Amino acid sequence: ARLYSVAIPSIMLVILLCSIGMTLFPGAYERLSVSDWVSIAAVSAFFLGQSTLFSVSVPTNGPYWSINYEAWYYIIFGAFFYLRGYKRTLFVLLAMVIAGVKILIFLPMWLAGVFCYQHHRKLKLPMLAGYMMVFLSLGFYAWFRGAGVDDALFKWSAEIMGGEQSANTALAFSKRFLPD
Repeated sequence: ARLYSVAIPSIMLVILLCSIGMTLFPGAYERLSVSDWVSIAAVSAFFLGQSTLFSVSVPTNGPYWSINYEAWYYIIFGAFFYLRGYKRTLFVLLAMVIAGVKILIFLPMWLAGVFCYQHHRKLKLPMLAGYMMVFLSLGFYAWFRGAGVDDALFKWSAEIMGGEQSANTALAFSKRFLPD
């Protein structure tokens, strides 16, 4: 319900606005046809755009890829949390197979967020310590980016996968998993 309240209006709005754009500026949209929109909308409505089954992006809505990830994290977590016995194993594995490597590669980061949310109230720190953690994090991030560590990690991981083009083809939005 949380995702569909955003996803369906988003898909519909993109289709509407792109239809208007196709009418007013056909040259800018010449690589898209109406039949493309039907398949894009169907795949996107089931959050399969970045799954094992498809590699589909919603045109002009770049951030939509992340909803595909989030939906599968909810499905996997829900199956693990609410089901028991063989049903749990079966549904978790099935969801993981459908989600695929592109999505699963960020699952540990999502689970770390779940862990932090579940346990953040137990951590009682003085206000000064909180501010220090924020500024140290910002400083580390500035160094990480400024020194090019993130790009070096990406290049190293991409080389293992056969080069940047291979990494992009295989992992799409997850290609920078190591520095991320």
